Amino acid sequence: MKINKTKNSAGFSLVELLVAMACFSIVIMAVVDIFIIGLGGGQRALGFQNVQDSARFMLEVSTKEIRMSEIQEAIDDAGDVYTIASLATGFSRPYKALKIKNYKGVTVIYTFNGTQFIRDDDGAGGASLNPNNLSITGHFYIRKQESSGGAFPPSVVVSMSVANVTGREAQRVQLDLETTVSSRRYDLAK
Repeated sequence: MKINKTKNSAGFSLVELLVAMACFSIVIMAVVDIFIIGLGGGQRALGFQNVQDSARFMLEVSTKEIRMSEIQEAIDDAGDVYTIASLATGFSRPYKALKIKNYKGVTVIYTFNGTQFIRDDDGAGGASLNPNNLSITGHFYIRKQESSGGAFPPSVVVSMSVANVTGREAQRVQLDLETTVSSRRYDLAK
């Protein structure tokens, strides 16, 4: 039996199939890499959003209460206590805790304690304002200013660094925040 071979036979040769599979594999790997990069960016954005939302909550709660309070004392990293009256005019050094008397007459202490931002009512032990997945470090700075017409209420600068310490590596982000708040209680200016 004789087989007739024609030059224009239909089909692909083995070499053509191997080249096509190699090209297809390269295209698929590139698409998968782009997808993985996009997924990592989405996770990072989600982690940043979570840190930002928690930090915004902590700042809003504390600054609202400080704004409507009498600032009484500041406590430095060594544990030394300074009354506001004893501070010199101008900006102070950093303090780890701030003692205020809020608009309800309750003494509240805000403290940056290692990895937590704590709010303590009348020495009741306090509660952390930050969730467990965030590490918070920061300080308070106090600014006293005077004018020819008398003293202004002191302003407080709250400076904090918020970092996500759990979750996937792509979701671990750090956010540095700072805000200044002045007391609106002018009857307490000293």
